[in-house]
Amino acid sequence: MELTLNIPDLLIPAPLHVAFRLPATPALDPLLARADHRCENVGADRDPTFACFGLEPPYPLAALTAAADFVKTAGRDVVFAEPVHFSTGQEAVQLWPSRFLELTPGECAAIAAALNQHFCADGLQFESGSSGALYALFAAGERPATQPVDAARFMPLTEAQPVSCGRIDWRALQNEAQMLLHALPLNDARAAAGKPRVNGLWFWGEGDLPEPVRPDCDTILSNRAPVRQLANATGTALYVPHWAHWPVRAQRIMIDLDWLTPTVIDPEPQEWSHRLQRIDEKWFRPLAAALRRREFDVARIVTDSGTTRHTFTLTPSSLRMRFLRRAKPLHGYAAHA
Repeated sequence: MELTLNIPDLLIPAPLHVAFRLPATPALDPLLARADHRCENVGADRDPTFACFGLEPPYPLAALTAAADFVKTAGRDVVFAEPVHFSTGQEAVQLWPSRFLELTPGECAAIAAALNQHFCADGLQFESGSSGALYALFAAGERPATQPVDAARFMPLTEAQPVSCGRIDWRALQNEAQMLLHALPLNDARAAAGKPRVNGLWFWGEGDLPEPVRPDCDTILSNRAPVRQLANATGTALYVPHWAHWPVRAQRIMIDLDWLTPTVIDPEPQEWSHRLQRIDEKWFRPLAAALRRREFDVARIVTDSGTTRHTFTLTPSSLRMRFLRRAKPLHGYAAHA
C-alpha cells in the first residue's frame, strides 16, 4: 500500500524564516531526516494535487467549485463574485476577501438576491453555493481576465481590475456593485455587531471546466471543493481527511491537506506554528507508527517552497535503518533546492 501526503506550505521560503518560528515536531523531524529527499523546480502556484489530475495553472477554480456546489450553469460561463470589504488606508485602498467577513448563508443569499434584481437586464445571474461561494453566471464570450483575490490583495487595485473581452464592462460592473452593496440593509446589522461592511465584489477564478485524467491513486482524502469535483469526475473514491479514514481495500491513497496555506497567505505565523503542531500529532505521528508496522510499502510527503517542489520518500526499512541520521530544523530543507 502507498500513501502520498500533499501538504502545501510546510516549508517556508527563506525570507519568512524569522517570522515563522518552528514549533516542536517530534514525529515529523525523524521522518524527514530518514527520507530520500528530491527537489524539482515546478514554477509558481503549481498545486501538487491538481497536477495529479493533469491540470496546469491557472486553475479554473470557479468552474470546479461551482460543479462541486451543483450550480446549474446551463452552458453559461462562470466566475467567482466574491463579496469583499474595501477599507481606505493612508496610502491605498485595502482589499479584504470574504474569509475575513464571516458571512452567514442568509447574508450570502441576500447579496445574491440584490445583485440579481439589479443586474438581471445585463444578462448576469448570481448564485450562492453550499460551499459559501458566490458565483456570477454569464453568456459565453464574455469571460473577463482577472486576478485571484489573494493576489489582488497585494497589488495596486488599479492594476488588478478585471479586463473585459466582450460586451460586459466588468470594471464598471464591479464599481456599480460596490455602490449597491454598500447600501444593503444587512450592512447596518453587521456594523452594529462590529463586523466589516460588505461593500464590494471581486470577480476571479475564470476557466473552462476541465476533463481531468484519473490520478495515480484509488482513494483521495480532501476537504477542498475543487478536489472533490475532480475526484467525482474521475470516479476516484473520496473521503474527508482523517487518519485511516479510507477503505481496507485502498492501495494507493492521496491525502490533500491544505491546513497551513491560509496562515501563510494572510500571514499568521503563530497560527501556522499551532496548526503544524496539530498536524504533527494527528498525521505525522500515526504515519510513523504505520510505517513501523509495515502498513505502507512507500509513503511520500510532498510540499513546496517558492517554486521548488520537495518530495520526501519513506519506506519501513529507511525509517528503521537510518536511525543515526540527525534531524535538522524544518527551515533547513527549504534551502536544499
